[in-house]
Amino acid sequence: MKFSLPSFLNWDIYKKLEKVRIPFFCLLVIAGITLRALQYGRYNNQYDILYSLYGAFLCELVTFTVFFLIDGRSFSQLGRLHILYMAFVPTITYSYMKRIMDFKIAFELREDVAKGKWPAAIALWYPDLSRIIQLMIPFIILLVMAIRMNKSKIKKTYFTWYTGVLIACVVLAFVSLPFANLTNLVLYIIRLGLVCIIWKMWETLRKNKSLEPTAIVSWAEIFLFFVLWLKGLVESLGVLA
Repeated sequence: MKFSLPSFLNWDIYKKLEKVRIPFFCLLVIAGITLRALQYGRYNNQYDILYSLYGAFLCELVTFTVFFLIDGRSFSQLGRLHILYMAFVPTITYSYMKRIMDFKIAFELREDVAKGKWPAAIALWYPDLSRIIQLMIPFIILLVMAIRMNKSKIKKTYFTWYTGVLIACVVLAFVSLPFANLTNLVLYIIRLGLVCIIWKMWETLRKNKSLEPTAIVSWAEIFLFFVLWLKGLVESLGVLA
């Protein structure tokens, strides 16, 4: 049976979009930087343009550093990493970083831990981590399964740093249990590490030839990352509200 896409998703339209993908990714990156800058600019219930610029610079410094460390090269790859960053990695504010620079505050024990009430401490600690488990871990599992199913077609499917990053995330999660003030920083690091794994796995799968029609795979990727971008957009606007 001959396969055909709806007229609004035909291959000719996709080929036209391919010609403007670099400007498209530029707009996505600029939009992401702008939103993060607006978030960083809010300091002590006021808006400061300098904090906004510093925040955007540091955000991009982290993104570019991670991008090159995980062997990113093309601008479209950077665009996908930016979308994943926007969708999953939270914002660290200046006021928060200023607070935890004081080690006494950073390593202050939770009140429940200090009193030996570990079940209560876990009850407060678990919801923060459950959001990662519910959203990002299933995504990684699906990518692992996809890579394993196509193992014979992918030259290098296993990256030793995956295991190291996952172990580090688990260790950091448990380290943050007694210290409530470190939770936001630890969640930032964990989510950034998991985003790196998701991005690398996705780029590995992209190099593999799919048995599905190319048009379906291409549009599926566009819709997936568009939804992720919308997720990041909505959550960022929610923080600014």
